[in-house]
Formats: sequence, structure tokens, C-alpha cells
Amino acid sequence: MRWRLTFTLCGLGLATALVVLGACGTKKPGYGSEDLIIALADSSEWEVLRPAVTTVFEREVFTPHPEPVLRVRWVSPEKWSTFKRYHSFLVVGSLESATMQGLFRNMLSAADMRRVEQDSSFLFKKENPWAFDQLLIVAVAKDTTTLTRKLHEHADRLYAMMLEHVRQVMTKQMFGKHEQKALSEELLKKYGWTVRVQHDYYPLEKPGDRIVWLRRIPPERWFLVHWEESDDPSRLTPEWCIEKRKWIGESFYTGEHIVDGYTKWEWVDFNGRRAIEMWGLWEDSVKVVGGPFHLYAFYDQGTARLFLIDMACFAPGERKMPYMRQMDVMARTFRSRQSLGG
Repeated sequence: MRWRLTFTLCGLGLATALVVLGACGTKKPGYGSEDLIIALADSSEWEVLRPAVTTVFEREVFTPHPEPVLRVRWVSPEKWSTFKRYHSFLVVGSLESATMQGLFRNMLSAADMRRVEQDSSFLFKKENPWAFDQLLIVAVAKDTTTLTRKLHEHADRLYAMMLEHVRQVMTKQMFGKHEQKALSEELLKKYGWTVRVQHDYYPLEKPGDRIVWLRRIPPERWFLVHWEESDDPSRLTPEWCIEKRKWIGESFYTGEHIVDGYTKWEWVDFNGRRAIEMWGLWEDSVKVVGGPFHLYAFYDQGTARLFLIDMACFAPGERKMPYMRQMDVMARTFRSRQSLGG
């Protein structure tokens, strides 16, 4: 599969306003909600493709109400200029649509179009086509049946690609100013690991060692790092994560517990380490409050430690994913002294 997008744009008399307007002129910074994907498609094809596209990108997390990690908004080719500077852009369609076929022939090379027609390529990407900090993904096949199948087959890759782009955009936004660099340096000096910290988090006192606990309000957000010395990577299991999450909730988060039936986990890559990513719900039945938690757990070979990074929030009446996504970006800035070359 080829992950390449060839543009031959300015001054060539292209047939579609999309390409002409997008290619020429001075680029400006991208904008829009970081989790929103603008999906450009022919109106008649969108009715067929929408279920597959939303299944790929709008994966839900219970917070406790279901919230999509990413959101998709459809726009027609005629209205695209209003949205052309959004951070995340998806052009999706088939060669059955005259509108989309003309667009694709002007966006892709002749060789790429032959591969699409032969069903050997369907996915292409380009960074910053119409604005800075922007990702364009083009998904095209000879017909909607083939395209729907390919979207499902490559769902995880598509989702990961777009989610990583969202994280990169948010990293720039979050740490563009007022980053707590002194606190990050202190963590590295005292504990041998560090994360980048947004400007309005502050450390909390806590009993015991091998715990760093950061808080931010409003709304209430908790970011906690726990580690154990260990020479046995096999201890990293979902059961270990749940055991530690229960201990964290009972010991630090006002006696909360995990809500049964909502916990899910998977193995993921975390900064080059094999890690467990887990989502779930916490609840304090005495105070009748609750919300989502999200954690990463991994073994760090360089320090011979098991790490758990836990993130939770309490934001009644609000969407929780924007807050959880910010903490996810913080978590993924984790570095050990060894990985930094120290």
C-alpha cells in the first residue's frame, strides 16, 4: 500500500474549486476543535459511507455517558472552503461519483489513479496541504462497496493515524506557553523520569513513596504516576493494573472504587514500550459522584521499574473527553533518564 499523496496544484487550471482554493496563497495556522474531523464527500455517497467512517473514527468511551474520542462532521464539496483550515481533513469517495472522480484525478497522480482502479491502493495522506498543523487523508476506491470494505479492514490504522495527529496538535497547543519546566526538571532529578506539565497543575502531598500526584481545577482532574522496582516484566498484566487502580482510588481519590462492567483494555505502543491502556469508570458511592479514568501501565527496561500513569476527572454536566485527552497528551510526554540519554 502506498501512503503518498501527489499534488500538482497552482496555475494548472484544475477542475475543482477544492484544489484551486486550497493550493494557492499563503498558508495560515489551522484551527477548530482538535478532535473534529471534517469529512468531505459527495452527498449521495455519504449516506452509504457514513456508517463505516463513523465506526472507524467515532470510537466511544463511557464517561459515564458514551462520548466519541474523535468526532466526524460531513461537508459537501461546494461548502468545503469554510472548513479548509481545520486541523483534520478526510476526503472520502469512489470513482463512481463524477464529482469525486474529477477531484481525485486532480489530486492524485496518474500512477496512483491506476492503482486505485486496480484495487491495489486506496489510502493517501499529506501534511499541511491548506494550513499548518493539518493532516489530510484521502480514501478512494473504484466503488463504494470496495471502499466500505477497505475502511473496515484498515480501521485501526486510520484511527491511530488521526489520533496521533490530534495528539501532535494538542502538544503544541498545550505547551506553547506557561509550561512548568522547573517542575519537569525536578521530577527527573528526584525520580529519574519526567513528564511535561501544563501551567496550572500543582503537586499534592501524599503518603508513601513512589507516587507523584498532580491536580488541576476546575474542573477536578487528577494525574498520578506510580512505580515499583521490579526485574520481572511478566508482572505487567491487566490484573495488576486493576489491583493498582483500586489501591489508588481507595488510598488517594477519596475512597472511590471501579464500576463493574465498564473496564476495557488493550496492548498498545507507548513511546516505544509495550503497554497496557485501560479505560473505565470510577465512583464514590458515599458522595454519589463519579467519572472516567484512563491509565497506561508499562515496564521500563532502563530503570527496571513497573510504571502506572493514571488519569481521572470529575466534570458534572460537561463533556469529559477534552479533559481526558489533555492528560493523555501529558502522559505521552513521559521520558526516563535513560531514554533521554542521561
